Amino acid sequence: MRALLVVDVDLANDWHHKFFVIKEKRRVARALKEALAQTRSQGIPVAFVIFADDRKFSGQEAQIKIEEERKPCIGCSRAETRLAPFLRHRHHPFEPMFMKTKWDAFSNQMLLRHFLSLGVREIMLAGCFTSSCVKETATGAVKNGFSVTLLRRCVYRPFADKHQEENWLEEVKRSIPHDSANAVSVRIWGTVKKPLAKRLRDLFQGMRP
Repeated sequence: MRALLVVDVDLANDWHHKFFVIKEKRRVARALKEALAQTRSQGIPVAFVIFADDRKFSGQEAQIKIEEERKPCIGCSRAETRLAPFLRHRHHPFEPMFMKTKWDAFSNQMLLRHFLSLGVREIMLAGCFTSSCVKETATGAVKNGFSVTLLRRCVYRPFADKHQEENWLEEVKRSIPHDSANAVSVRIWGTVKKPLAKRLRDLFQGMRP
């Protein structure tokens, strides 16, 4: 089974409209909205991770579901952990939220246990920042036995060129056991001139659970 993991796309990381004057951020937001639409339509699990203030959180907090009304969604109600509105975080069914205080999202053991409980084997990775939290999360995922596909158009900051992309991949591979190195891949879509939505449909049709 596959799952989509979205890292640090929250208001604390400036994912709100006034920062969309940055053209790169607008493009990533658009691609991520399309990826979420395709993922949700196919019933692929989605999870979100937020970089939390370690003065308030231990980095092991999570919200797998909303069990009662007096416990609101941490991704929609708390100013310090609020997801970007364009993600349209779902409550029915609830898309789990995990907090971290380190770059690697898998430093929160609850995220690992959640994916294992679902039988997830491959993680599609999106979010920010490509050279820090996204890279360390990719490394953490592979160390924990998952294969990883980076959704190239859904990460910020985008790779400047093919050389930078290859360097990112090599840095991840150097950090993991040799026999796991082939589990990391950068899936590149969009090389053919098609509408973005059509490119994403083509991508996800080849990634059905």
